[in-house]
Amino acid sequence: QNQSENKNTKDHASPTDKQTATSNSKHEKLIIYSQIATVFVIGGNYYDSSKKAVFATNSAEFYSSGSDTWTYMPPMNKSRNGAAAAVQANKIYVFGGQERNIYGGTSTVEEFDPNTNRWTLRAEMPHKRQFANAITLNEEIYVFGGPDTESKSIMDIYNPSLNIWRSGPTVPTRSNVFKISCAAENNKIYCPSIGEYSYTLIFDPTSNKWSSIPTDGRISNSALTWSSNEQKLYAPSFEGNNMLNEYDPMTDTLISKTIGNYIHRSYDGYGVVPLDYSILLIGGTFASRPVKDVYVYNFFNSKSWAKTSPLSLGRSSAAVVTLPISYTGKAINTLGLGSIGGLITRNGIPVAGKKIMLTSPPDGYTVNSTTSTDKNGTYTFVALQPGLYRIGVEQEDNSNGYSIPTYKGKQEVQLGKGEKITDYNFDTTKPF
Repeated sequence: QNQSENKNTKDHASPTDKQTATSNSKHEKLIIYSQIATVFVIGGNYYDSSKKAVFATNSAEFYSSGSDTWTYMPPMNKSRNGAAAAVQANKIYVFGGQERNIYGGTSTVEEFDPNTNRWTLRAEMPHKRQFANAITLNEEIYVFGGPDTESKSIMDIYNPSLNIWRSGPTVPTRSNVFKISCAAENNKIYCPSIGEYSYTLIFDPTSNKWSSIPTDGRISNSALTWSSNEQKLYAPSFEGNNMLNEYDPMTDTLISKTIGNYIHRSYDGYGVVPLDYSILLIGGTFASRPVKDVYVYNFFNSKSWAKTSPLSLGRSSAAVVTLPISYTGKAINTLGLGSIGGLITRNGIPVAGKKIMLTSPPDGYTVNSTTSTDKNGTYTFVALQPGLYRIGVEQEDNSNGYSIPTYKGKQEVQLGKGEKITDYNFDTTKPF
């Protein structure tokens, strides 16, 4: 494949490819049951039909559930494929990737702020990377892996609020980490087994150390995502089979499920991302060309993959993330918006990594947003319209349930225009 660096902010996609895709009778509309969220697909490779070659692009698009379409959004500053992406404080961060038609990663970092609808170049990574992992934990982003010899065993840790980098511990080199996709849960990073390896790598930021445990199973591909609703890690596979690999970090078990409705294709370079109670498989390469295909697997109403609204542009090796916001492609007017936050403790001790859910009564089922407490046990929901809200705190038994604490004697809080509530606190050992 050929990749080309874009020297300005104009993306490489040909005009004929820039039509927004819409659903038709052959596509199954993505059903979002409760959570307000937006899926973003950023950069990657695309096929230029006029030049009959594959190039890197800086273009990006997002999925709007209301209109069931993929729509273009502002492009990145630089064209890249194989970049890693992570989310912190409802902003998107894109790390590294391949910019030129030569093998090797870059150290470029860009931030997208939906409030301003702009991309901003941030402090470059200490090491060049492509096809790396970027995992958010405790308000920092851990970047590691990638096939680049100088960086694949090195962990770089980014603080978005300070825009600075620090060094992390050495990643076990025997893991061949550029082939492993990882995800965060229980305030740790999990990297399930892959290929010829039969163990799971675990990084604990508290001890700042890596460890490994045997795993009875293997993941045969390298695209992994975490479903907060199912509390498990998932990795689809279409390389000669039609499997959905499921890893439960609480029990350290990995199983492979045969999924119906075989897609009859051997994909690579696709992205996997959760959306409420579904998993999306986005783009990829088939017959040496990036494709627009998007498939959805829903945990509730299906046991097979269904084809849904296609991308605006065929992409492979793109960065994919989900934000718990309703994004329209325009800058968000934050004037008059408020926030709700507080402290979560256990016997008076702050709890890090605790899941928090924000809902809108009276029905209590419309999830506005989800977040987790930081290393100090605090959480904040920002950019909220005036109205009635309720929070849910993940239950102590690690079930999928949430406890509803009270605020000044009530289970709801009335947020005024521009009001900032900072004392919606809860101790998990006390009655609600």
